[in-house]
Amino acid sequence: MSTSYQLHDPSLESQWHAIILFGKNSATYKFAFAQALLKLVGTETTTISLADLVEPFSRHLVRHLQQHDKQRSASSSKFLTACRRFIAQELSQVDLLAQTERLGFVNVIDAFQVVNSGLVPRPFYEKHLVNSKPQLVLTDALLQLKNSFHFQNFALEADARWQLVETA
Repeated sequence: MSTSYQLHDPSLESQWHAIILFGKNSATYKFAFAQALLKLVGTETTTISLADLVEPFSRHLVRHLQQHDKQRSASSSKFLTACRRFIAQELSQVDLLAQTERLGFVNVIDAFQVVNSGLVPRPFYEKHLVNSKPQLVLTDALLQLKNSFHFQNFALEADARWQLVETA
């Protein structure tokens, strides 16, 4: 299902903006996930494992938790508790990365590309299970988005939206 925003401008840039602006906000994980995707698409790889995502994903969440403790609408999260323990130096980075891989992606991979309860028209990745572990196969849409004139602004835009959600 598309928003009127997407119908007016069905470009890949519009799809990305719709995800950042109108996607679900029950947790801010989507913003950390967006930042991780933007970083990894620059490596020219087409297949991404959770192991590839854990460091940038957790780094962005920890950075934001240090500034604003509220990162989701639910009262508790085992993953955010692990991030808070890392900030308090009660958990090593190795353990944080292990917790991120185990708990951090539970819903965000499936929910990220959903706007108004429907998948965006040209998904940026597909999820595949390899030996019971999720891997993302980047689509041509995300690789094309990387060549967009506006690509350089996407990380800043996601971060700005993240800050608005945190303070709402």
